[in-house]
Amino acid sequence: MNDGEFYLIERFPKFGVLVHSDVEPLRMYEFQSTTNLAAATGVAEAPTNAWRVLYRMDASPFSQHYILPNYFTNTTAQLFYRLKVFL
Repeated sequence: MNDGEFYLIERFPKFGVLVHSDVEPLRMYEFQSTTNLAAATGVAEAPTNAWRVLYRMDASPFSQHYILPNYFTNTTAQLFYRLKVFL
């Protein structure tokens, strides 16, 4: 299992996407999104508050599988996602 990776992002009709991820035990994760391409790529300077926390996963003694919904409308700008890992 790779730490902090999504393995599937699927379009869910009428409300957004479902993001699938497996996470390692004994680590806390935050599922975050941004519309700022500079923040997503790290190529250019981006505001420190460019990432928005959508969901926080507390540390667990077991590996977990998460299906994380992100609700939005068709007018929402393009979104970029990441899992921030806290050891």
